Amino acid sequence: GTENVPYIAAMGQAADLLTSTAVESSGADETRQQWRLNAERMEGLRTRLLNNLQNGLGEENIRVNGPANPALRLPNTLSVGLRNVQSGELLKIISNKVA
Repeated sequence: GTENVPYIAAMGQAADLLTSTAVESSGADETRQQWRLNAERMEGLRTRLLNNLQNGLGEENIRVNGPANPALRLPNTLSVGLRNVQSGELLKIISNKVA
């Protein structure tokens, strides 16, 4: 399909505004602080989920996809592989049980 270029450009601009210290407006510091707090909270939840998976299934059965350094991962995303589990087969089994 066609990419929504204006939307992509607007998201990039919003990210620049959020992370830029050059732009100062009413409430900008509070917005940045809330953004950082949200990112920290999501990172904590991501870490908690990973720890629960590793504790429940065994660390040797979980492979984290993406950068080895957790600081380089998105705070709201966890991608893992499970030993001896084929994702396509798992999806077939659970497709009528999950959204």
